[in-house]
Amino acid sequence: MKNTILLVFLTLALSGCGLLQKKPVSSDLERELDKNLYTGAFQPVQPFTFDESDYTVDLDDNCFSSDLDKRKKCWLDNLPNSEDYVSIADRKYSAKFGYGNSGVSAEGGKYEIVSQWVRFLNAKPVDAEGAAIEGEDHKVGVGARIVAHISTSEAGINLSDLFAVAAAAETSDAKGSLLFTIQGIHGKGVDTYTPKISKLDTENLQRALEAVQNIKTLLHNDNSIQLTAQVVAIRKFEQEEIGDVTITNNNMEDKSERLDGVKSQGWVYVGYFNSSGQPNGPTNLQVNNVSGIKGTLLTRSTLNVRSGYPTFPFYRLYSVIDNVSAGVSVNVIRVIETGSNKYWALVEY
Repeated sequence: MKNTILLVFLTLALSGCGLLQKKPVSSDLERELDKNLYTGAFQPVQPFTFDESDYTVDLDDNCFSSDLDKRKKCWLDNLPNSEDYVSIADRKYSAKFGYGNSGVSAEGGKYEIVSQWVRFLNAKPVDAEGAAIEGEDHKVGVGARIVAHISTSEAGINLSDLFAVAAAAETSDAKGSLLFTIQGIHGKGVDTYTPKISKLDTENLQRALEAVQNIKTLLHNDNSIQLTAQVVAIRKFEQEEIGDVTITNNNMEDKSERLDGVKSQGWVYVGYFNSSGQPNGPTNLQVNNVSGIKGTLLTRSTLNVRSGYPTFPFYRLYSVIDNVSAGVSVNVIRVIETGSNKYWALVEY
């Protein structure tokens, strides 16, 4: 009995030591942000208005003219690329999987399949200060999209083949809905060739694919068709550094052995503030107002230092490049608002 008690005691003691030696993790505030998907491929998004001032591209003024004929010609001249692609999102395990372009179903799976035709140009967005956002590209253009939302009762369905998915729906191996949408192309002819579909089966899928082909033809053969390019897809890829100003000591086994005179830089999440600039709860840097995010500040808790700050529309967290302990003085170099009144700071320490 005594040996058993001693064994339990030693086990608990060793567990406690493990907890004490645990590496720093994200603060509670930052952890709330870490719920976004990431992929190195383009992800289709709900189309939104393209504003030239938010991008590095320089287009002819006719692309935004009130003269619809001039606007259409301008966009046709400035959208040099055309492609068809399929994107698949696993909606059951969305915390772990983003979009891909191939895959097979699992039993009891839930998926969103997007088949997109788009005429486009790639544009790099800029941040609040007009600097290009590295690691991010937007696909701007016009097109048509077929979207299938499905639940599968059988494994092995080829999700990249919409006809295979539709056939599975007809045999009850899958069930779901079909949606046809058009991006940035409008006019009487478009309305005429837009099919009314909802049921997921091969007949409706064929009608939707035929509609895509008709709309491609209408772009050049129907003078009543008008164009208003939109952002239809976004790609984000991992950035290892902030740029040529980033200096970190990640490769050192002992972070206390920093090179004399060498400082590190990185982005830290400051906190969430209301419209008056007051904090909505605790902040990671000790400030009482948005206007106070400047100069030298103290960290309130152990913070992850990251290689970049989250940007629209996915607000993905960039990779951790260092940690800063609580109570350390950091110098704020730059402040960025992301999302709705959420602030990040580029700090040196």
